[in-house]
Amino acid sequence: MRCYDCGAESPDGSRFCDQCGARAALTCPSCAVPQRPEARFCRACGTSMASAHSSTLTAAPKPAPASAEPVRPPDAGERKQVTVLFADIRGATALIDALDPEAAMGLLDPAIAAMSEAVQRFGGTVNRVQGDGIMALFGAPVASEDHAVRACLAGQAILADTAARGTDVSIRVGIHSGEAVIRAVGNDPTDYDAVGVTAHLAHRLEQLAAPGSITLSGRTALLARGAVDLEYLGTPAIAGISETIEVYRLLRAHERAGWELRTASGAMTGFVGREGEVRQLETALSRAWLGRGQVVTISAEAGIGKSRLVHEFLRRLPA
Repeated sequence: MRCYDCGAESPDGSRFCDQCGARAALTCPSCAVPQRPEARFCRACGTSMASAHSSTLTAAPKPAPASAEPVRPPDAGERKQVTVLFADIRGATALIDALDPEAAMGLLDPAIAAMSEAVQRFGGTVNRVQGDGIMALFGAPVASEDHAVRACLAGQAILADTAARGTDVSIRVGIHSGEAVIRAVGNDPTDYDAVGVTAHLAHRLEQLAAPGSITLSGRTALLARGAVDLEYLGTPAIAGISETIEVYRLLRAHERAGWELRTASGAMTGFVGREGEVRQLETALSRAWLGRGQVVTISAEAGIGKSRLVHEFLRRLPA
């Protein structure tokens, strides 16, 4: 029997190579082509290897050295609709040019901390921290239907928080919404990255922003309609991006209830279906009015319309 690893011949019936100790290779009972030890079918003719397996002992793979770090298999990622935010300190290199490393860290770290805290406060994930800025995701890895609004609120908080801390730096923020592939990176299951043009465009918008301001794309402006006040900046040429992109400056993002804002701005689409669910809620309310307390649980996947159902139910109630 031929060893699959070193090619040495061992006596028939051997379970391991007597030269290198590797598990012995199998031979196809039909065409005699050597096979991998774990093969279920012949790689040459497709014949089942069940009979060959029955004549040899199946051993477990050799364990990895105890010191080896576990390696996570490559992550193919998941396609999601997200909003990406980039924020950095304008002119950071010039600011720290004459400073020693400790002094530079003391100048930049409070601003980076303020950026990260603002992102987390509004449900975002800081997935990249650089020396003078951050990249953050909204709507991933956990989906949220108002990811664009959350990103705008976080950008606004970044400017306010860094100013409140008295840091002597000027921040600029860029935001863009679109499709991206979200995948885990490294061995830490909490580390994610966004692959696609959405992230690149958010970075370009950050570079277009004036110090102390937030620049966002027309796509983000549309998704956040009713929750933001904007100034239209036109369609400037953006390096590396061939399509025409409308660009806005964020003047203010509102923290009022999303459904109230969308209804007031006419940004909501028509409510279709869910009449059965609305009737269940109305029945529960009728029982509550009669003194029979009710508890209702609404459960479904993200983005399927739970919040909209509650909004429509409340909207139909008498004053």
